[in-house]
Amino acid sequence: MRSLLGKIVVAVALVMPFAGHAKDSVTLAFTGDIMMGTNYPDSSYLASHGGKNLFKDVSPVLRQADAAFGNLEGVLMDAGGEVKKCSNPAVCYAFRTPVSYVSNLVNAGFDAVSVANNHANDFGLTGRLSTMSTLRKAGIAYAGQEGYCETAIFQKDGVTYGFAAFGHSIGTLRIQDIAKARQVIQSLEGKVDLIVVSFHGGAEGMGTDHVPGRQEIFLGEDRGNVKAFARACIEAGADIVYGHGPHLPRAIELYKGHLIAYSLGNFCTPQRIRLAGQLAYAPVLEATVNLVDGTFVKGKIHSFIQFKGVGPRMEVTHSVARRIRALTLSDFPDTNLTIFPDGRIERKNKANDASELHHRHLHPSSQPADTHPVSRKPAGLWDQIVAFFRELFGIPDTQMA
Repeated sequence: MRSLLGKIVVAVALVMPFAGHAKDSVTLAFTGDIMMGTNYPDSSYLASHGGKNLFKDVSPVLRQADAAFGNLEGVLMDAGGEVKKCSNPAVCYAFRTPVSYVSNLVNAGFDAVSVANNHANDFGLTGRLSTMSTLRKAGIAYAGQEGYCETAIFQKDGVTYGFAAFGHSIGTLRIQDIAKARQVIQSLEGKVDLIVVSFHGGAEGMGTDHVPGRQEIFLGEDRGNVKAFARACIEAGADIVYGHGPHLPRAIELYKGHLIAYSLGNFCTPQRIRLAGQLAYAPVLEATVNLVDGTFVKGKIHSFIQFKGVGPRMEVTHSVARRIRALTLSDFPDTNLTIFPDGRIERKNKANDASELHHRHLHPSSQPADTHPVSRKPAGLWDQIVAFFRELFGIPDTQMA
C-alpha cells in the first residue's frame, strides 16, 4: 500500500509541471531598432533619467505579449573598446549605451533581442562581449553573432522559443548566406516549440520603403535580398520572421501561412538618428501564432511615433499602421492578409490550405520522442495524467480511457 501511495505522489508531482504547456497559441510582440542613447562621442546623447521613460507608452503592449522581440543597435558598455574605423566619417556613427540602460529593456518587457546588425561591432570584440554579458545577466536572450551566439533558446510560461538573428555585416550571421541560415534554423528543430527569426537587411533611408525582390546595395555594401532570405527562412522551419534595417517600415506578407514583416523601422532611437517623416514611425507588431503548426492566426500593428530625446509615443490616428497597410497592398497585393485602418490584421482565408507549411518542431516537452505526432499541440493536463498512470501501472488503454 505504501508503495502504491508513493507512486501516486511521484506521479502527481511529475505531471503537474506540464499544465503550463496546455495552450494552443501565443501572442508575440516585435519592434525594430533600439538605441537608447550613446555616451560616445560624449554623454550629451544620453536620455534624461537614465532612459527610464523611453518605453512608458509602449511597455503595456510589450508586457501583455507572451514574448517580446527587438533589435539592439550598438553595444552595452560604459567606456573603452576600440571604436570602429570608417572610410567616410560623415556617414559613420558609433553607439555605446551604458550598461545600466539594460534595465530599461527588462522593464519594458523585452525577452529577446537581435545583436546582428551593422552597429553590433562599433567597439570591437570588447564591445560585443560586454553586450552579451550584460544581456545574459539581465535575463534577455540574444542571437546573431557568428561563433558566439548564433541562436538562443529560452522558456517562458511553459513555451520554449528558438531565436535566430541575421545581418549583413562582419561578425554577424549573414543574410547573404541562405544555405547557412537554413542550417542554423534547422539546428533548432527538436529543441523548441516555436522558431523566431530576425534579420537586419535592405537599403536605408527615405525612398527605400518598398521591398524590391532583388539584391539591395547601399553605400557600396551588399544588404541582401530580403524577400528571398525571409521566404527561405520560412521554408527552412521558421514560424515567424521580422526585419529591420531600412530605418522605416516596410510591407508584411503571409508566406505559406507564416508571417513576414520586412522592416519594423526605427523603434527607440531618440538620439543620433534622424527622425523625420516615416523615419520617426515606430510600429509594434503584435502577432498571434498557432502552437499546433506555427501558422499565423491574427495580429495588430500598434502605431507609435518617435520624438527626439523622448522615444516612441502613442499615435492615435493609426498613421503608422495605415502606411504599412498601403505598402502591403502595393508590394504584396495577393497576400492572404487584410490590414484594417486601425491596424488589426486578419487572414482573408482563415482556414489553412494546401500551400501552407505546417511546422512541427517536435519539442520533447510536448511530444514523445518515439512517436510520429500529427501536431505540436500538447495534451491537456488530464490526458497527461491518464497516460502517465497507464505507463506507470501497465494498464491498457481500454481500462483507463
